[in-house]
Amino acid sequence: MALSSVEDSAVKVIVRLRPMNEMEKSIGVTPAVSASSENNTVTVLKGQGLTKAVYSFDNVFSGFATQEEVFQESLAHIINDCIKGYTSTILAYGQTGTGKTHTMEGDLSSPFTYGVIPRSMDVIFRALKKKNIVSSRVTCSYLEIYNEDLSDLLAYDNSKKLDILNGRDGTCCRGLVEKEVKNRDDVIELVHHAVRSRKIGETKMNKKSSRSHCIFTVHVYSQSKSLDNSIVDYHGKLNLVDLAGSENAKNASGDESRKSVDGNARERERKNINQSLLTLGRVISAVKDRSLGEKVIRVPYRDSKLTRILQDALGGRSKTAIIATVSPSEMAVSESLSTLTYAQAASSIINKPITSSHHVSKMVSEGALSNGNHSVDQWFELESKLKHMEAQVEEAQAMLSRKHQQQQLLVDKADKAKAELEKMEDSLLKTQAKNTELEGLVERQNSAMDILATSLKQSEDSLIRTNAILKATKHTENNLTSEGQLLIHAVKESIQDGDDLHRLLIETKEDEIDRKEASKTFQHTTIASLGEVTSAIDIILKEEEEFCKSLTDDAEQYSATERQSLERIVTTLKEIHSNVKALSQKVKIFSVGEGGIALTVDSTVDIVHSELSKERETIVSGKDSLNLSTQETKQKLDDLSMKIMKFNSRNAEDSNCILDSLISKIDVTKQQIVDVASAIVESTLEISS
Repeated sequence: MALSSVEDSAVKVIVRLRPMNEMEKSIGVTPAVSASSENNTVTVLKGQGLTKAVYSFDNVFSGFATQEEVFQESLAHIINDCIKGYTSTILAYGQTGTGKTHTMEGDLSSPFTYGVIPRSMDVIFRALKKKNIVSSRVTCSYLEIYNEDLSDLLAYDNSKKLDILNGRDGTCCRGLVEKEVKNRDDVIELVHHAVRSRKIGETKMNKKSSRSHCIFTVHVYSQSKSLDNSIVDYHGKLNLVDLAGSENAKNASGDESRKSVDGNARERERKNINQSLLTLGRVISAVKDRSLGEKVIRVPYRDSKLTRILQDALGGRSKTAIIATVSPSEMAVSESLSTLTYAQAASSIINKPITSSHHVSKMVSEGALSNGNHSVDQWFELESKLKHMEAQVEEAQAMLSRKHQQQQLLVDKADKAKAELEKMEDSLLKTQAKNTELEGLVERQNSAMDILATSLKQSEDSLIRTNAILKATKHTENNLTSEGQLLIHAVKESIQDGDDLHRLLIETKEDEIDRKEASKTFQHTTIASLGEVTSAIDIILKEEEEFCKSLTDDAEQYSATERQSLERIVTTLKEIHSNVKALSQKVKIFSVGEGGIALTVDSTVDIVHSELSKERETIVSGKDSLNLSTQETKQKLDDLSMKIMKFNSRNAEDSNCILDSLISKIDVTKQQIVDVASAIVESTLEISS
């Protein structure tokens, strides 16, 4: 057995950005992650300010890359190294639902969509068909880590207990079934069988989310003929790891309404997945620091079964490539940043790959046998000695390996104890320093608390005053607002009243002008009427005087006539009396009885006297009536003149009162408008201040 070291090899990191899925397209999710295959960079935009982060890796593939491109451009050479006796490891790491299983297994129904596992087996079986390969054998195993329990996906009985051991060639799993395969179809059949046994579940991010870590291991045993016709045994190993997706409780829960035993089991799965991935991240960080020359007390390989199995892949003897799968969705930007950060840390890890080869013998040709320098017996003897020495070397190596393991355990324990002691000493020193700092901090905090209490009291007083001022200000603002509204309303009413007063003033002025014109007209008419009445009265008086004079003259003339008539009558009567007296004796007989002449004469005299009295009374009453009528007419004219004078006086007084009232109302309105404007200006100044 010969172990030959090669130069240091850094972990190769490949990033694959999946395209937007149908669910993200349907709800209009904004892409936040972009990839550049030309520059091998990944750009992440985060936050409202669109903070930009750019990561560089060995290879970057966008959502347009095919399975063939991802494999040929980044992974094919690692598979070829496996045939040369190296241990190669390919890990798929990322959030759930980003395409890890699709990258590792793919769709096994079509060669175009094959993933890394079937394509790797194609490369291995093609390489084993080369002419220099004398013989070969390929075996496969499929290990599942579910809730930190180991399970064999190729075994028919999963109850068999599996243990992780540190073997001569690194970490191995005891009890894991290895099945020999002859071609790619055999491998695909094994993968189909394993998929049926693998633990999957539905989450919000992925309907078929892997709930376990799966490690597909291929052992390649081959014998190759070298240039000097010697046979070299190679034992290569290929680990293809499909990690369970990182999750958070908010995004990964499938059915929030299920709080049954199944829901609790799903929560336990999530915690175990995140715990193992967290340990993987700590291992990557520690190995990176160690690769950069920093002092690392302990790499926590043994904190989880996953990191213990991958010990050679991370800082060990394996050639390693990590495929980091990320989502373009802004809903998963924090998980994408975490994945890219771990991937960038892993790119700083330096492994030390070692090829496992065994030099068997040198091919003996017929020409060499007939050379005569060495006999066949000598060759057999040398070969026997060589085999014995090889057995001794193998035994010594096994012993050394066991001693090395024991020594490593002791060293690990000592390192652990020393680290714990140093940690405790550091912790003690830190605690003492922290206590001193805390004491000073407590004193400073006490003084600060006093200052804060005073400041708080002042702030409370200021707050009370401020609240009171704000309340008063608010009340004042409300009052000012209401008063302003009232003032505005009053201004509007005053303006309306001013308009009405102005209109009324104009109407009153027009009415006053009309009244003055009417008064002038009435005055002229009255004066003319009074003149006419005076003239008529004068005429009536003249006519009355003439009538009275005529009446007097007529009465006097009538009296004279009557007197003359009476005198004539008296004369006649006297003549008649004398005649009658003479004849009295004659007619005495006739005048003594009823209907006598004496009675007739007496009645006639009475009638004449009665008629004369009536005529006298008529003349006297006519004169009195005429005087009374004249006096009544004069009194009516005097009353009418007084009424006209009073009407003119009252009309003048009313006009003066109306004009004075209008002038006073206009002055009051002007004063109200000035007061309202002043109040509005003062309110505006107070609000501004």
